[in-house]
Amino acid sequence: MNAHHAFNPITAAPRDSRMFVQQTLASWGIPELADIAGLLTSELVTNVVCHAATAIEVDVTWSKPILRVEVRDRSFVSPAVRGTTGPEGGYGLRIVAALAQNWGVTERADGKDVWFTMERSLDQLAK
Repeated sequence: MNAHHAFNPITAAPRDSRMFVQQTLASWGIPELADIAGLLTSELVTNVVCHAATAIEVDVTWSKPILRVEVRDRSFVSPAVRGTTGPEGGYGLRIVAALAQNWGVTERADGKDVWFTMERSLDQLAK
């Protein structure tokens, strides 16, 4: 299963992208992944809004038992985990790294994809 949505780089984009992912996963019958996947998506979209300021595309792919979410922007600057964090932020990629099974960056001719994967557990698959 696949879903795609485009967002403008505005302050509402992180919230809207979170809702898009959560609603998509609920409609696919995998709501147990929705909260964390929504959070991680909003963190990646926040990075685009704050640092790249380009159009944003979110692709969600479910291939049982793996969920993959890609956040595409038009910047060629790769994201980096900050050495320091503070009240102004710097936690986004740390959160992604802590909660996703895998994450990374794929360079594209027109920018990049920052992606993460999550896996539905065997217990959850039995449901």
